[in-house]
Formats: sequence, C-alpha cells, structure tokens
Amino acid sequence: MQSAMKSFRTLATGLAVAIVGLFFWNGAPDLRPIFAWTILAAICCYVLVLAAQGIIRRLLTDELYKLDATTDKLEILDRKLTVLLKHALMQRQQQQ
Repeated sequence: MQSAMKSFRTLATGLAVAIVGLFFWNGAPDLRPIFAWTILAAICCYVLVLAAQGIIRRLLTDELYKLDATTDKLEILDRKLTVLLKHALMQRQQQQ
C-alpha cells in the first residue's frame, strides 16, 4: 500500500512540475536555455542517484551474505564449544 502511495505521489509531482514547466516554457521564451539546462542537470542528478543506490544495495547485499555465513559458522562453533565444556564438566564431576 505504501509503495502505491509513493508511486502516486511521484506521478502527481511529475505531472504538476510538467504543467508548471510548460507554463513557464511558453510564458518566458527568453529563459528557455536556462530551463533546458536545469532540466538536463536534474535528469543527470536523478540518474546518478539511481546508480549510487544500486551500488549501495549491491554492496550491502554482499555484506549481509557474508554476515549470514559468519553467523552460521559462529553457531556451529558455539555448539561444539558447549559440547566440549559439558564433557569437561562431566569428567570433573566424576573425578570428585
């Protein structure tokens, strides 16, 4: 539900910006180069943000996989250590 709301909000914002942009584009023809460069810069920034998000997601996913593997190894070591300690405790109790 939240994703649909975010998509709707993005669509509504884009539509509003397009309408206001067309109003200024037709109303101030002398400023068209400034508008064009601003739009180009905004698109470039958006693409860079998407690329950075993709890279960060990939790096975090790799780290989470490594962390999961390490957690599994620690659980195995914990079980082995628990068995060894119980065995040592039983031997000590038998000696006393």
